[in-house]
Amino acid sequence: SSAASDVYKRQSLNISHDAPTPIGMEVSCKSELVKVDGRALSFEVEVVDDQGIVGRGTHDRFIVDKERFQSKANAKLNK
Repeated sequence: SSAASDVYKRQSLNISHDAPTPIGMEVSCKSELVKVDGRALSFEVEVVDDQGIVGRGTHDRFIVDKERFQSKANAKLNK
């Protein structure tokens, strides 16, 4: 399939909550693509506030054909 017809489907998201952040402090998330296995993508995730790391984990995605994915979702309307 071509990139124009692809869509990314979230498979799993696993992030630990390691430290609190006070109300009003900015929090940001960084992710790095660490593995590509065919259509499977694996990311490492890090969540930080002004004082350091507040969480970390993994995020896995899968590239699927957009039209097939939408067709399968729309089939639920006909049941």
